[in-house]
Amino acid sequence: MGQPEDDAEFEQMDHPQLRAYLKRLEINLAQVKRRLREFEARFGAETEEMFSRVSAAEIEADSDLSEWAGEREMMRRLEEQRAALKKRLE
Repeated sequence: MGQPEDDAEFEQMDHPQLRAYLKRLEINLAQVKRRLREFEARFGAETEEMFSRVSAAEIEADSDLSEWAGEREMMRRLEEQRAALKKRLE
């Protein structure tokens, strides 16, 4: 079972499928958070602080920061999916 493409696909899933998908989301989210911590340790800055500085043009984005931004976006999407699934399972 891959990622549901839309709400209709979620509607067709039963609770065991949703719980299994939620478990995979949690695993993926933990991996993304681990990679974010690695970036934070390497650059000596918290993720949101770093992107505030990039947004304010205090520092120029490079390939490392682009990769970091991708991980940050992935975390945001996974957290949204997790919240939607948890709500559906209530």
